[in-house]
Amino acid sequence: MSASSLPPDVLKHDEGPSLVIVSAVSIPLALGIVATRVWARHRKQMALERDDWMIMASLPLLWGTAAVAIASVYFGGVGKPLAVNMMQDPERLGRAQLCLFLTEFVYGTVLCTIKGGILLMYYRIFPTRSMKFGGYVLGGLTFAWWVGIVFTSIFQCTPVDKAWKPFMEGGQCLDKNRFFIGNSIPNIVMDAMIIGLPVFEVSKVQVPRSQKIAIAGIFLLGGLIVIISCIRLKYIVSLLQAGPQADFTKLISTPWIWTVIEPTVGLLCACLPTMQPLMYVLFGRFITKTSQDRSKEGIVTIGGSGSKQLDKQRVPTKDGPFRRLHDNDSAEEPVLWPETYYNQQNTVVERAKEGVIEAIPLGSITVQKDVRWEESR
Repeated sequence: MSASSLPPDVLKHDEGPSLVIVSAVSIPLALGIVATRVWARHRKQMALERDDWMIMASLPLLWGTAAVAIASVYFGGVGKPLAVNMMQDPERLGRAQLCLFLTEFVYGTVLCTIKGGILLMYYRIFPTRSMKFGGYVLGGLTFAWWVGIVFTSIFQCTPVDKAWKPFMEGGQCLDKNRFFIGNSIPNIVMDAMIIGLPVFEVSKVQVPRSQKIAIAGIFLLGGLIVIISCIRLKYIVSLLQAGPQADFTKLISTPWIWTVIEPTVGLLCACLPTMQPLMYVLFGRFITKTSQDRSKEGIVTIGGSGSKQLDKQRVPTKDGPFRRLHDNDSAEEPVLWPETYYNQQNTVVERAKEGVIEAIPLGSITVQKDVRWEESR
């Protein structure tokens, strides 16, 4: 087939640059998101936890997803009509299918690590039996989903290399579009369940309703990943409806774009709840003012340890009264204890008397706290 036999609009059609741009942007964006998460932990002087390491492990996998997508454009002609690719270089189709074969592994693995990081974060922040049980169940389902993707990807064709050798005689392959739909639907369902998992626990946290809404809103932002997964599924269904004679290299570019966007947004949603110090840096004055206004009504704590009268107490001293600092002034990451947990806290404040030999310097103040947590049965 010669170039003159193809219409000019077919020869000029190329959606590959869009896939390259999205993939190129996702690489530094993902790095910035994870770097901000690590910086937030460092700023709060907190060690990296298992969920942090899991999210960091997803970073090179996401880069791999983006890199393979870029390679599919330059070496496989993704984004261009199949007729143009076959005319210019018939080997492009095989290279495009090889890139797709590699993407199936990396895409499933990066989503699995991101889901695992989110569940580990829930396990750390919400130390309740129901949350742990839900985390174990969803973690097991996520792992089973990943194993299913890897196993099916490897053996989708017989022999295996027929997956990227379209002109091989003999052998057979699964319908890729049906396979993509089969792994997308469970993925969407699990994302929705993971997003909704902490909402019940947040509803039991003893904070003002406005704070409950704000906390729940952060977690519900993960709903973006469900929306993106549904958009990706829509384009995959369009591929299926186009039939076996569909223009593969042209039509696959749009769902491939969403294949790169999905884990990038998932990474952002996984890191948002840990970025409290960034909010203090960006909106410090507003947050401080709001915290001070709230402190006039009493100390707000999580788990029922606060008392409206405690903030008003003054202990007379030689130099004048002093008061206990507001708990919300700290940037320390909270552990959200629901109403079924009770906190008993006793604070003893003493001033050393002159002329008495004690274990502390004379004239100083000693604060002793006894805290005991109990879970109602």
